[in-house]
Amino acid sequence: MLAAFLLGAAAHATTYNVSDEVKIEQLTNGTRAGVGVKALAHQNGLQQMARAQAVRMAQRGDIYHNPNLSSDITALGVNWRMVGENVGMGPDAATVYAALLKSPHHYENIVRSNYTSIGIGEVNGPGDRIYLVQVFAEIVPSVAPAHAAPAHRVAPVATRAAPLSARTTPRPALKVVRPVRRADPNALLGGLVFRAEMPGPARGRQSAGFVERLARDVSSWI
Repeated sequence: MLAAFLLGAAAHATTYNVSDEVKIEQLTNGTRAGVGVKALAHQNGLQQMARAQAVRMAQRGDIYHNPNLSSDITALGVNWRMVGENVGMGPDAATVYAALLKSPHHYENIVRSNYTSIGIGEVNGPGDRIYLVQVFAEIVPSVAPAHAAPAHRVAPVATRAAPLSARTTPRPALKVVRPVRRADPNALLGGLVFRAEMPGPARGRQSAGFVERLARDVSSWI
């Protein structure tokens, strides 16, 4: 019987399958170890995101990606560079995880080497199915800006101005050309990924269409 955690005392409190969440986290790190990739650290904020999305999917009775993935991780206050999400549903956690491994793009999320952290969420839903979410992220320490050393002041020295004829003609100021930021969509088929620097409009274009293909991808293995 699955161990569960009851959150709150409200009539509609949410029950999370804690033992499965721990198991999937261990399996994920085991898969990474098998290909020589460093283990992911458990991150409570990412687990909150994963659990919230698992609840939303169970309430809908279908799987889909969190459309607010990047804004949700930003709200955690962490310094992130990339965030990704795998979602799935099935009769049990082991079956869903096996399906994710067989799906190339979900697997790519699981073994992506630059990720540092993970959070897993799982809840029971209608039809005796479980709803599973993996949230991955590359989180790096915040670096405080270096303080410049105070400039050494030198007493001004009085000089005689040069004759007008000897003065050089001032050069025109260089025009600063600012780089144009282009959209760099990086949403993987099935496993959704957002880059921190990706503009908002590009994210919106990415989410449409991936949900249907994700559902087909996962359900074909379940």
